[in-house]
Amino acid sequence: MWLDELAAEWGLGDKSGQHAGGAPAPWIAQAERDHPPQGAFVSVNGVGLHYLDRGSGRPVVFLHGAAMLAQELFCGPAGAALAATFRVIAFDRPGYGHSGRGEGLAGPAAQARLIHGALSRLGVGRPILIGHSWSGALVLHYGLEYPDEVAGIVSLAGWSFAAHQASLKLLSLLSQGAVETVMGMPFGPKLARHMAAKGLEKVFAPNPVPPGYGDLPIELMIRPSQLRANADDLHALNHDIMAIQRQYRRFEVPLEILVAAEDSVVEPARHGKRLAAIVPGARLTELPATGHMLHHAHPEALVAAVSRFRD
Repeated sequence: MWLDELAAEWGLGDKSGQHAGGAPAPWIAQAERDHPPQGAFVSVNGVGLHYLDRGSGRPVVFLHGAAMLAQELFCGPAGAALAATFRVIAFDRPGYGHSGRGEGLAGPAAQARLIHGALSRLGVGRPILIGHSWSGALVLHYGLEYPDEVAGIVSLAGWSFAAHQASLKLLSLLSQGAVETVMGMPFGPKLARHMAAKGLEKVFAPNPVPPGYGDLPIELMIRPSQLRANADDLHALNHDIMAIQRQYRRFEVPLEILVAAEDSVVEPARHGKRLAAIVPGARLTELPATGHMLHHAHPEALVAAVSRFRD
C-alpha cells in the first residue's frame, strides 16, 4: 500500500507501531506511563487479565464492546450506579487496555472460556454478566456453555446473530492495514485521537457524550496492538455467533435484553428484538431516542435489569 511505502521512505516505522530495532514508538510507551493500571490482575493460561473491582454485594461482571476497555463503564454514571448496590468487576478483554492477548483468543467463544477461568481463579460464583455490543455474543456463549454457573445475563445492545452490517465492516477496516501504518507516523496519534472523538459522538448519538469521557485513555485504545486485537475479534465475531445462534431456543439462563431505538451500530431488529422472540422467558426493554451507548444514557434501566436477578 502507498502508506507503507511512504512510511518506509520517511523512516517512520512499520505497521506494528515500532521503530527500527523493535522498540515501541515513543508515544506508545508514554501512553502506558500516563495511564497505568487502575485495577488488579489475574492470570489464566498464561494471560494476565486486568480488571477493575468496585462496590460490594452480588457480583456483576461487565464485558466491554469493540475497541473499548474496562474503564469505559466508569466514565459515565452507569458504573457508580451499579457499584452502589453490587460488586462490579469490569475486565479489559484480552489485548485491550492492560490485559495480555495470548494465542487463540480471537472471538467471543475463546474469550468466554477465558473469562470463566478468570472468575474461577477469583472465586466469583454465579455472577450476573453484562455484555455490551460485541460482548453480547461473549455472554451468550458463556450462558450456553456454563448455564449452571450464571445468575443472569444482560445483553446490552448486544450482537447476537450473524449479520454483515456496514458498521461491522467499517470497524474492522479501521482496525487494520492503513490505520496501523498511519499510527507509525508522527501525525498518526493526533489523527487517531481526532477520529476516536468523532467515533464516540457517532456511537452515542443522538445522546451527548458524557463529560466523564474526557477521562477515557484514548491513547491506550489506539495503540496498534489493541487495533490488531480488535480487528481479529471483529473478524471472528460472525463465525462464532453462527455456531450458537441455533441453540438459543434452549437457552436456560435468565436473560434481560436492552436495546436502543436509534442504535446505528447494533441494529435492534437484527439482534436484540430477534433474540427476545426466540429465547424462552427473555425480557426485552427498548429505550426510545437512545443510541448505542444506552447504559450511559439510561443507567437506571441497566440497574433495573440487573436488579431483577437478585435472589
